[in-house]
Amino acid sequence: MRNIVTLSSETAAAAVEAGIAEATRRSVNVCVVVLDEAGRFIAARCMDGVTNAAFDVALAKARHSANFRRPTSFQEELLTQRNALQVLSIPGMLPLAGGLPLEYEGQQVGAVGVSGAASEVDAEIADAARLAIDRR
Repeated sequence: MRNIVTLSSETAAAAVEAGIAEATRRSVNVCVVVLDEAGRFIAARCMDGVTNAAFDVALAKARHSANFRRPTSFQEELLTQRNALQVLSIPGMLPLAGGLPLEYEGQQVGAVGVSGAASEVDAEIADAARLAIDRR
């Protein structure tokens, strides 16, 4: 038996708002999605003017990070730097930066996905959302 920490809807909403605040600071429009550790939806927000596909991509990035317990950039690096094309055949894989697992006290409690800007910027916005979890 072990105690399991769960991500509250209040904390997930704070992470989403931290991501939106970072996107606003950078003058980019994004969607931020937060899922629990099993990849179930908790919170999201899309900024005005974001592309139609941004929510679906942010959701896929968050699911990737929840399921593989890694940043999406890990598989992106495998693909781009090592030409590991087999990455593309793995179900649920979205090797684009912008998805991060969320941890609290060493346990994965969820994942965040961001889409709407360049992948590197999405990743930095996701990190701002992740840091909101650390501050709680």
